[in-house]
Amino acid sequence: MKYFNTKLFWGVFVVWAFATFIFSCNREACSVENGYVALSDTTLDCRCGSIAMKALDTLRLKKNQCTVLRFQPRILSNWLDSHEVIRVGMEPDAPPAFFTEGAKETGFDYELLKAIFPKVFPGIAMQVKGYSYDTLPQLLLQPNPEIEIIAGGYVQDPSLSGIIWTKPYLTYGYSLITTEANENVFNSLASLSGKKIGIYDDGVTEEWVKKNIPDIGIVIKAVDNTETPYSDWMQMLADGKVDAIIYDYPFAVQEINDYDDVLVISNKRLNAPDDLMGYSFGIPAGNTRFLKQINEAIEEYKKTSEYNQMVAQFIPDPDKGMYVKAAKEEPESPPDVVAVKQPGKVTPSVKEVPQVAAQKASSKDTVTKSIKKKPTKEQVAKKKQKEANAGSYDGELYTVGNGETLSIIAGKILGDTDRWEELYILNPHIVSPDIVYSGTILKVPKYSMVKKEARKWGNPDEETPEPTETKNP
Repeated sequence: MKYFNTKLFWGVFVVWAFATFIFSCNREACSVENGYVALSDTTLDCRCGSIAMKALDTLRLKKNQCTVLRFQPRILSNWLDSHEVIRVGMEPDAPPAFFTEGAKETGFDYELLKAIFPKVFPGIAMQVKGYSYDTLPQLLLQPNPEIEIIAGGYVQDPSLSGIIWTKPYLTYGYSLITTEANENVFNSLASLSGKKIGIYDDGVTEEWVKKNIPDIGIVIKAVDNTETPYSDWMQMLADGKVDAIIYDYPFAVQEINDYDDVLVISNKRLNAPDDLMGYSFGIPAGNTRFLKQINEAIEEYKKTSEYNQMVAQFIPDPDKGMYVKAAKEEPESPPDVVAVKQPGKVTPSVKEVPQVAAQKASSKDTVTKSIKKKPTKEQVAKKKQKEANAGSYDGELYTVGNGETLSIIAGKILGDTDRWEELYILNPHIVSPDIVYSGTILKVPKYSMVKKEARKWGNPDEETPEPTETKNP
């Protein structure tokens, strides 16, 4: 009897332990997306958590039968003490970021990193390793990491708290791709209402589309999606399975090359100036010193002509410079004429108004004086915004030179680099502050803090003139 009871006891215990393990492991708190955790200083209340996370670089402590996990930052300086190379992870065939041309590795991200690397990591070699785009964050955070930097078109993702991000090295917006037959049909966000849209399979784009097109029809995440038989989403558009594709402009320019006789970019800039995004490099958390150095190197390099030349090389203008002469060829708008009704008189025609205006100007009662008075900051800001929103244009044109971005140009002709948004609004053929093609003609806003005679050369030493205010005596 004693033997039987012992056997029964152990049998019941095993059944109970197995049921408890299965139940705890199937709790929602136990699930770990992608098999790893990128949360810093966090606790996961799950008895079987150590099984799901045994490949994670963590400090594991037992507390009340729960696993307490704390992320341990990986310091690059410690790595450099024993290594002579920094490994950069990128998707292997992803123009314009990184790809192989013949036997040569190249691409926008690759060439940029190669240019700034000696300033950030002197004496350290750069090695690029190719992996799937979606797996790169995991490879950066795992216990025996394969890489120290991730690149290739990543937008800052705060959910990956084990990674810190550089400032954007390339500002961009979304473009709209459709067939040549529908170029004039699907060319704005409003035209996509209720339509079937293809997007890249990432949460950032999906969130943006749902925010900006609330009445969107069907959204198909065409990459790595088993719902569609198409591995090539451009082919899906060419076959009419979707009406249009919303995609990052830098990548869109490259991917429509194979379909240049079928597909077109019908709208190059769907984003508002304050809604633009930017690609960043990611490094392990805890390396703020290196992050600061990388940011400084990026900012310095963006001011060089080499940066602009890289934009032209890897993100070529799909319009082949058609906007270089567009502003010059556009007819100048006639001056606004307001017809004033007078009692008992016929309202003067448009042709009569200049004569009436001349008579008024010659009258002593309407003589004006120009009084020099410096406006307040609030007045200046209000006027700048009003001019920008209205798209006011004083007839002057500016030709983009080598190595110039919108910020650089705004500083040269408007006296303030932060006024790039006004240039962006006034020139709809410009894609983003960083993607500006040499030789393009820009319209110049009316209100400028730089004298007209100095704008052509962009003399940074030119003194800021005091605006004149006209008053009636």
